[in-house]
Amino acid sequence: MRSGLEKTSALVVEPDCKPAGKQQRHLLCVDDEKVLVLLTARVLETNGYQVTALSNPLEAVDLFNRENIELAVLDYEMPGMSGACLAAQLKSARSTLKVILFTGVLQVPEPDLSRVDAVVHKSDGVETLLATVHRLLDSP
Repeated sequence: MRSGLEKTSALVVEPDCKPAGKQQRHLLCVDDEKVLVLLTARVLETNGYQVTALSNPLEAVDLFNRENIELAVLDYEMPGMSGACLAAQLKSARSTLKVILFTGVLQVPEPDLSRVDAVVHKSDGVETLLATVHRLLDSP
């Protein structure tokens, strides 16, 4: 795993090993809480995904335009840009992108819900997040 989140908000979490006979799917995690985004990325990485973790939503837009990201896990409340606004920007660039809001907010406003494919509350835990990631990546 590459470190250096202190120097930049970008961090690529490299998997320990690739699943046999299976191409890794590239996920993007964005959360302004650096420890939380690293933990979330690590959980996803240990479940066979290639994960890019960022703590800055503006950097996420730039990276997204250069990478083949299939699914984004976004915090809802972030400085500079909400997860819903980030989702709208990313989906306008690539409509096939799947987006999960991974949030501590209990009531996400209806207009923001329409911008994402799923909402997982942080209090529901990583098991729920993983199940949602699997479901969205396996659906057409």
